[in-house]
Order: sequence, then C-alpha cells, then structure tokens
Amino acid sequence: MLKKPLVVTVAIGMALSLAACSTGNTNNDSGATPAASALPTGAQPPIDTTRKVTDGTSTYPKITVGISQDPQDLNPFDVNGGSKPYIMYEIYEPLFDLNGDQYTPHLAKSYTEVDATHYDVTIWNDIYDSAGNHITADDVLYSFQQKVASGMNFKWDMVGNITKVDDYTVEFTWNAPITQVGELEFPWCRTMIFSQKAFESGNFATNPVGTGPYVVSSFTSGSSVVLKRNPNYWQKDVASQNDWQKANVDEIDYQVIAEPAQQVLALQNGSIDYSDAIPQENLADFQAGGQYASGHNVWLTAGSLLYLLTPNCSSGSPTSDQKLRQAIFYAIDNASVAQATGNTIAATGFGTPFFSDYVAAWDTTPSYQNQYDPDQAKTLVGQSTYSGQTLTLLAGDDATSKSMATIIQSFLVNVGIKVTISTVDGTTLSNDASAQGTWDLYLNTVGGGSQVGEWNRALSNTEYGNGMALGFIQDAQLQSLFETANDESTHTPENMTAVANYVISNAYNYAVAYPLLAVVYNSKIAHLYMREDQYFLPGASTYYLD
Repeated sequence: MLKKPLVVTVAIGMALSLAACSTGNTNNDSGATPAASALPTGAQPPIDTTRKVTDGTSTYPKITVGISQDPQDLNPFDVNGGSKPYIMYEIYEPLFDLNGDQYTPHLAKSYTEVDATHYDVTIWNDIYDSAGNHITADDVLYSFQQKVASGMNFKWDMVGNITKVDDYTVEFTWNAPITQVGELEFPWCRTMIFSQKAFESGNFATNPVGTGPYVVSSFTSGSSVVLKRNPNYWQKDVASQNDWQKANVDEIDYQVIAEPAQQVLALQNGSIDYSDAIPQENLADFQAGGQYASGHNVWLTAGSLLYLLTPNCSSGSPTSDQKLRQAIFYAIDNASVAQATGNTIAATGFGTPFFSDYVAAWDTTPSYQNQYDPDQAKTLVGQSTYSGQTLTLLAGDDATSKSMATIIQSFLVNVGIKVTISTVDGTTLSNDASAQGTWDLYLNTVGGGSQVGEWNRALSNTEYGNGMALGFIQDAQLQSLFETANDESTHTPENMTAVANYVISNAYNYAVAYPLLAVVYNSKIAHLYMREDQYFLPGASTYYLD
C-alpha cells in the first residue's frame, strides 16, 4: 500500500491501537485503509494589490512575535541556536547569504576566485554599524578571529588563512579547492561581521552593536527582546537593498512564551501577532469559520529538517544484518508516525522535498520509503539472523522525538521485533550517537542548506572523525557516490538518485518525516519573509498600512 501523509491529528494511543491491530493487507480490495489527501502546504496568500503596503519608505508601527525559547544572550557567534535565527539576523550581517547553491552578496560587494585555493572578497566601502563605527577589512579579520575564539567555528575545515589585501578586501586561503555544494555556508554565511572597537568596549551579550537594520532597545533574559529600526542603517539606497536588509516595521517585540498553549492564548487575545508553535489541533480556530479567524491567517508549509531512523551497522549489533534492517523499515507506517506527532509530514522518498535538489520521482519509486508492508517485514525477520534480542532505540527527549519513538516501537513489536526506548537530552544524544555499543536504532535529525547538504550529516565518512558514516557504516562505494553527488560539477539529479537508491538498497537509513511548519499570523501582515524559508524576519516582511 502506497503511504501518503495523513491530515487528521490523532492521539498517540489511537495510533498505537492501529499499529497493534494491523492486518498486513497491502491493497484496498482486501481492506487496507485508503490514503488520505496530502496536507495543504504551499504558497502564502497573495498580497492584495488594491491596498497600501509598506514600501521601504512607509513603515508599520510594531509587530510582536512569540518565540518558544530564551535566546540567553545576543553575542554574534551561535546565531543558529534555539530562537536566535529569528532575532540575530535583524541585528547582525554576514558577508554573504546562501540561496540554494549561490552565495548572494550581503556586506560583501563581490568575490573573485584568484585560483583554486584563494578567493578575494571585497566589502562595500560605506558600511557603518549602529554606533557609527566604519567597518573595514580589519574588522572582517577580527570578526573571524573572534568566531574561532568562541569555539563556534563549525564546518570550517576548509579555512586555511584569512589576510588583508587592502582596506576593503580580504583574501581567503583554502586548505583544498572548494568543490562541494554550499561548502562555504558556515564561514561566509554564518559568521557575523562587527566592529573591533565596539566589541572591545561594550557587552555584546546584552547590548550588541551590529551593522543590521535593527538595534536592540531592551533585552530581558527569559522574557523579551525588543528591537527598533536603525535610523542610521548603512545601506540607505532602498533600490540596492536585498529583501533581508529591509526594515518595514518600526519596532519588533519578541516575547518568550515556552508553552504552545500560552502562545495560542496570546494570539487569541492579540498580545502577539505571529507564532509558528501553534499545535495542529488549534489551527481550526484561526482558519475560515473558526472563532478567531477574523484578523488572522494560517499558512502551512514544509520545513527543511529531516527525522531519520539510522540502524547500527557495526558487527556487534543485530541491525548489522541487512535483512533485519529491511524488515524494520517495511514494518513502519510513517504516515501514522507523522500523524501522531501532529507537527510533521511523512517522507515518501529518502530526503526532504523542501530542497530544490530533491528529486520528485523518489516519491513514487516503490521502496520501504513509500510502502508499508508488515507481511514483508515478518518474512524478512524470518530470513534474518534476529533471534529475539531487545533492540535499543535511542532518541531525543523532545516531544516530537519521544512520540515518534513510541509509535515506531509499536510497529516493530507488531512484526515480532522487541524494542526498548532510551530518550536523552541533546548533549547526551550527540555523545551516545558516537558510542557503538549503546544503541541499535538511532532516531535523529539532520539538516542543511540543500538535500545533499542534509545528507552530509548521515552519509559522509568525514563528518565524525572516525572514518565512518552515521550508523558506523564503512562503505567506500557509498562515500564515492556521495562525493560525486556533492561535487558542484557533478551535482545532478542522476547522481543524487544513485545515492538515494544505494542507501535504500542497503537499508542504511529510513527517512521518517519532515516538519510541518504551521504559522498563524495577524492579517495585517501582507507577506511573511522567511529566511531560509522557515525563519520569520519581521523587518523584511510586508505589511498593510490601511
């Protein structure tokens, strides 16, 4: 039976009941459940062109955003942690932004490939921070040095040296030619540039000084961050601004509201204007016909993260047996898993359709990714070396991962595979993932700027420093296929498909689901600007002014 994502939210107990009562039928004539329609994801409502909107000269007065986590500090280093992606990119700016596999100039004006291992980056000569400090090549070098000192210079293996060429040009020396898709994302697009003078004379943790279109008005840890439009923003030419650099609202108030139920109430009473943490069961209240529909819009779309189930392929684990791995994957109905979480969409191919280099044909190519077949799973268990051992399923302790792990356990028990669940916090999870004897199945999340970038975390044998891919896989052919697909010159749908097919034929991984991003927002917002298509940037968004 081809699996399709389900729409209606169900209780975890109901999903467990469905798993326990599965008959194993695989066609509708013999009683299988018909597939539900796909989730209504896609484009935002179009802007009403008959109404007056912000245009770079006219601004909206204030927007209040609900965020689930306290940013803790506003230092310019860990810009992607927790709620920081919503805030930091309004205050600070990097050299470039990454759009697909293209580096879009931001503070940088341009870059030149001098040769295979030397790139020159030229910044604009009129960049000033919110305190009036002129930003030059010296500040670029200083910002990179401080990033290294912070220990947050992840995925910088390619960086050899950075030197000043002149007041507005720096040269990057790479340890090897840059060949991978999006390889420079972290040094170029995740490193914020700031003034050495401002950093050494102030406290950026609570009162940062950046080059961005907004400045911090107040910061109360655990409660709120308030930003105000920077009247002295350096890029004054509206026509030259990219969308990210716009400042269409005068004040942005980020309110830390940890509980989703409290964000629901805040939307209902009008104390916040935006939330992407609303439980699916509450969405109908804000949609057409709902009691709070007036004044609100609801937008559903897919996020880029991937929930991945990875078996332990080392010789000491029962899941080193390929037949058992195949049995495990055929035993799981990930449509029911996603339905039980209420905030994810079932994967039907090995990856996330969010990315432009995802190949749509994977969704309909028959495999365990889109076929739930418990009878086949039971047959494969019988053909394997499995002898009734209890497998350990390692997962994070967040609500979504715990829900997924519970449903997966029930499906495996249904085909005769015993499973115990170990849920741990994020730090422990990362440590345990590298310990061969602690788990047999690992429910983890991977992300990236592209599909091949997302795969890097799971498939590359250079990611963990032990010469093995995730799951303790030692497979030279997998590495060769991945490197070919990850090379800019050979990054083609055919080579991407070769990787996906190889992973599936060896049952190395099972793509469980990807996030459902459910956004509820004030209808005064004409268009949401979502950085990386998933992080709301209020300043860059468009607002109705009538």
